[in-house]
Amino acid sequence: GGVAKEERYHWPLAAAGERALIARAVGGCGAHNAMLYVRALPSDFLAWNATGGGDGAEDPWSYDRMLPLYMELETYEDADAGGRAVAAATPWYRGAAGPMVTAAQPPHVDRVAPLFMASCEAAGLAAVADGFNLPNRGKRAGCGYYQFNIRDGVRDGAAAAVLAPAILGEKKLPNLEVITGATVGRVLMRKKEGRAAIATGVEYFDRHDKTLKSVRLVTGTDTHVVLAGGAIMTPQILANSGIHEHGEMAQVPGVGKDLQDHPAIGIKFRLAPHLAATAPSTYALTDQIREYARAVEARRRRRKEGGGDAAPPPPLGIFGSPGLSAGSFLVSPYAAHEPPPHTNEPDLQVTAFPRVTEPHLEGTVGAVDFEEMLITIALLRPEARHVVGLNTDPDVPFHARYPSVDVAPGRAKYLTDRDEERLAWGLEEVRRIARQPPLSDSIAGETSPGADVTGDALNTFVREKSTVNSHWVGSCRMGPPDDAGAVVDAHLRVRGTEGLRIVDASVIPHIPNGNVHSTVCAVAARGVDIMLGREEMTMPK
Repeated sequence: GGVAKEERYHWPLAAAGERALIARAVGGCGAHNAMLYVRALPSDFLAWNATGGGDGAEDPWSYDRMLPLYMELETYEDADAGGRAVAAATPWYRGAAGPMVTAAQPPHVDRVAPLFMASCEAAGLAAVADGFNLPNRGKRAGCGYYQFNIRDGVRDGAAAAVLAPAILGEKKLPNLEVITGATVGRVLMRKKEGRAAIATGVEYFDRHDKTLKSVRLVTGTDTHVVLAGGAIMTPQILANSGIHEHGEMAQVPGVGKDLQDHPAIGIKFRLAPHLAATAPSTYALTDQIREYARAVEARRRRRKEGGGDAAPPPPLGIFGSPGLSAGSFLVSPYAAHEPPPHTNEPDLQVTAFPRVTEPHLEGTVGAVDFEEMLITIALLRPEARHVVGLNTDPDVPFHARYPSVDVAPGRAKYLTDRDEERLAWGLEEVRRIARQPPLSDSIAGETSPGADVTGDALNTFVREKSTVNSHWVGSCRMGPPDDAGAVVDAHLRVRGTEGLRIVDASVIPHIPNGNVHSTVCAVAARGVDIMLGREEMTMPK
């Protein structure tokens, strides 16, 4: 969206030689992502195996422990609720009173989505219910409409839904202070002979008055420094603090390693004249903006007044949505060779954009082409692992040391051969879908890579044009005591230290099946439970 085009809201980082869209804002990626709500599968948590218990049944990160957290964070609102949740319409595995709204249906269905859905079904894909969030891995494969974190037509990210009420609202916490315009440089550590290094505070750069400042923990209390800088910045903060493979405070070899993403490739189609003609004009968009503002105000007023029997508010239109509606999860032939528990699970995620606006793809930042449509294919089970290139330049202040995303040592390219082959298969599968009516009747040809690009040439296209997806996880992954590459234990404590934990996407050891934002929020909630001793949470009956 628009935020993705603003450099001031992103860290000046590069990933695989291209701009990395890493949010520099309170709330992290929830400030600029596409707002898609896709949970991890039960098998994802089984694969985490954070305690080394094998089947993971008693693991504090098992699906039985995590599902209640997804639910506690969510208010699931049906499209017919008109701004309020309907208990009768809430499935047993969805939340009804959490801080973040999940819209059960897209607030606005774009012009391409119904065509895409019908062609997917004509190609043999099953229609999937509940936004791909059914608690059963066998129910994710197929096509469906996405669900979004949108409240009354406005983004409902973690910062607005969870943090803002604790700062400004009725639930204001007297012991919470949020310091903005601050760049954390390092954790202040103290090391005594015969003991692990102890976190004593943090040092940060105040961008308002251009000075270094610090916050110190109260000695003699059970307090911690908790890092939540994300999978790219948290490893750099650790390195600045003397915690890395050769660190003077703690030698932790896994810092910055095992970085994972959902690499993606795009395919573009020229819209047929009758569909391209439906694109809104500048005048129509101006009218829609006015209608959108009125619709948002009507919904907020209705929510504040409790809804009652008032007439449904007017539709939100395109501005009340992220600009996309539908997608599919595909099981490639390669999925049969995945080790348990991921055998024959969806390994590709397809998203249909009614116009070319995906900010990650080359040449599309700032561009909007209403005469073309874009379909992206993201690899959900990548073989490739990457590293955070830690900046240890002694001549650069800690707060100005920006890392990079690099290809792991021993590899010459960003994707493995198998990753490239899977994405190429996904492109061919999208082509097969596009040959089915009604989508086939609504496109006038493939513009990129071009219908004549097949075989080895298609693999080359994937190799040269695939892009990062900024779904970064794993660079400070959790693991059992015998896992030499783990950075934190199952309680999120940084190895070789005291009083220091990490609660962000970097601790996730295996990337989830689908968009990661909902799972990162659940990890944060689990971290709170662990730190407060509320660990015994089980799946609702």
